[in-house]
Amino acid sequence: MAKVTHEFDLFGKHYTLETGELAKQATGECLVSCGESTVNVTVVVSKERKNYDFFPLTVDFVEKMYAVGRIPGGYLKREARPSEKATLTARLIDRPIRPSFPEGFRNEVQIVAMPLVADQVNPVDTISVMGASAAMTVGGVPFEGPLACVRVGRDVETGEFIVNPSYEERDASDLDLELAGSATFISMLEAGAKEISEDDMLAAMAFGQEAIAAFCEEQRVFFAKVEQTNGPIVAREYVLDEPVPEVHPVRIPVTNSRGEADFVLVLEISPSSGHVISRRSDKAVFLRQKDSSVELERDQVLALEYDKNQRRYEDEVQERSSIGDVDPEVMARYKAELGTEASDEQVLRSRGFLQDGHLTNAGVLLFSESPARFMPWARVRVIRLDGSKMETGRRLNIVKDRTFDGPLPKTIEGAKEFISSQLREFQHLGDDGRFKVIPEYPEFAWFEGLVNAVTHRDYAMSGDHIRVMMYDDRLEITSPGMLPNIVTLENMKYTRWSRNPTIARTLVEFGWVRELNEGVQRIYDEMASFFLREPTFSEPNGASVRLTLENSATSRVLHRVDSIASDLGNDVVSALGEYELAALQYVYGRGRVTVKELSVHLGRSAKVARTALKSLSGKGILDWHGTSPTDPSQYYDLHRA
Repeated sequence: MAKVTHEFDLFGKHYTLETGELAKQATGECLVSCGESTVNVTVVVSKERKNYDFFPLTVDFVEKMYAVGRIPGGYLKREARPSEKATLTARLIDRPIRPSFPEGFRNEVQIVAMPLVADQVNPVDTISVMGASAAMTVGGVPFEGPLACVRVGRDVETGEFIVNPSYEERDASDLDLELAGSATFISMLEAGAKEISEDDMLAAMAFGQEAIAAFCEEQRVFFAKVEQTNGPIVAREYVLDEPVPEVHPVRIPVTNSRGEADFVLVLEISPSSGHVISRRSDKAVFLRQKDSSVELERDQVLALEYDKNQRRYEDEVQERSSIGDVDPEVMARYKAELGTEASDEQVLRSRGFLQDGHLTNAGVLLFSESPARFMPWARVRVIRLDGSKMETGRRLNIVKDRTFDGPLPKTIEGAKEFISSQLREFQHLGDDGRFKVIPEYPEFAWFEGLVNAVTHRDYAMSGDHIRVMMYDDRLEITSPGMLPNIVTLENMKYTRWSRNPTIARTLVEFGWVRELNEGVQRIYDEMASFFLREPTFSEPNGASVRLTLENSATSRVLHRVDSIASDLGNDVVSALGEYELAALQYVYGRGRVTVKELSVHLGRSAKVARTALKSLSGKGILDWHGTSPTDPSQYYDLHRA
């Protein structure tokens, strides 16, 4: 790596970030300075995952007497043990960094901060955090960065806050506040002060957060310079620890053979997901099915290896491909997102998409002009139908039928535009009593479902493609391949496991995919906000995953009226109370409502909900349905003339 230096001024002090000259055998290194004070920070990550039940992170702050111009003398003629200040500084570095690593990271990480110059003017502790963050990023270590740490003081005479005050400024300050974190959140805080107000302390914290964001931004400028000089920073891939299988004990009461009360203990243990491919000396592989072991064929073994992430289809080399198959437009967009001017070949090779002159399957899917030439099944088909089921023959009810088979970024964009053009808009009664135009489904719900299908489908499964079926009453997105590894229909809201991590990472860089696994949960939230039924995930044929979004057929018919407001009358709507408006909004969204449903929706008692519904019924706006006041199935819906 060639030497790269970035100098900048912030809050009245001069800083420098430098890498590429020292500690070249380390995973990452950064020389950071404030004024003349300079610290060299190195990061080393083990290549093998450790069999620990904790994250093995070690942080050392190694004080050297030569940093202040002194050479140890005396009988031992060596450095002393770590001082209290060195230990506290190591902890200062550790606190914001440790929680930034992904869950299940078990590779050993050692961070060593060694001050080379201590000018006795500017402290070296806070800049060590920035040095560690920069060293990890340059080394491709996975963490939620960049991170920074600042100390905030205050000038007693002027009342102005000071960022990273010198020793002299600290002595004259009535505040000593240390903050560490990212540009958007604070993960560590320590403070000492003379008597100051709570408002002043809160103002200092807000000022410190802004300062951290400024230092993080300067790090991003530094990283851009590194990539411009040395090519893209390659994110290293590490195997994360698998979740510990959960045990769910259940006691079932029974009567034993002696007629005594007893119980049977049932233990439900979630299966482990890895290391299931075991070959005998003759290379045969068997899979346990009920009471017998069945020998697997070669294709079945390969599929099992893909499913258990012991081998990834996306990393296989596509021998018939070359760099000449790359779509120049998509490639240019990708390099723009990375902020690099390196050649296409250099970028593809550094990111693992080009090996020995051939694209990997991930490279073909993401960047080739025609992935279908290599994988005909790698396409998305969107069909708009007239009705709630697909007809055949003379009654064929396909209205629109489009196929998208370009590189994945273009496929996502094209399918999104087409689906959006086929969705209808309805009128919806807002909280303010006015009718608003809303789409048939919340955009995030169906678009996230589309992106998930493209990102996580089983591309090793030939002969099938992603299908988006748009019926009158629902939208279905079906993706080939069952849920991968530890993900199930029951835990998919909260469990993250990518079948195609390279594709997922790249689509994150394009801005299409989120890495925090909030997507599935938000689909549920968005559907609820539109007063629509919960989305449904299923594995209909044991070989695919389907997302179903339902609209309200009753609501749809009602909303086709040009102006519902005119049907009810503005005077009627304006005369309704808060709970009556909320109840009417709920009915328009779902078609019907019970007292219990409205009570939960309002967050009020059943009495309040019942009163609002009865009032609307008495005004002729809603109709009550039931056999008696105690009928458990009774409900209200819109009055029909």
